Amino acid sequence: MTVLVKAGEIDLYLANGNTMVLPPGYGMVHDTDGAILDKCSLFFGPIDATDERPSGEIPSDARDYFGGEYELRIARVDVPEGKWNLVGHVSEIVYYRPGRHEGDWHHVFERPQELYEQARWLWLRFPDDCRVTYRGIEKP
Repeated sequence: MTVLVKAGEIDLYLANGNTMVLPPGYGMVHDTDGAILDKCSLFFGPIDATDERPSGEIPSDARDYFGGEYELRIARVDVPEGKWNLVGHVSEIVYYRPGRHEGDWHHVFERPQELYEQARWLWLRFPDDCRVTYRGIEKP
């Protein structure tokens, strides 16, 4: 099981014309195999990064996403459970991606995607046939 903090410096462009610029220290969290969180979702919230390095072998999805030279660190995330409230629909996302493919990445959605919130967290929900890989958000 691998839950990755894939990005930071996140801007969400809403279908109503508003832009949500997420606070410093927020990360984009993705469960690549869906063991803990829905794999067709991205979660955005406060990240507690540590200086700890993972022990053992680095999961292939983390190595593919960040590259073999990137120095991974363990982070603690606390994605809430319970009721989420719909806050809008995201038409485009822009984020900073570290590692081998470092830089600003963006993805425009053909159809705006549902965005929910709970406490300090946001949840961007994709259809069940989504594809989120080391190449980025491939589908939708």
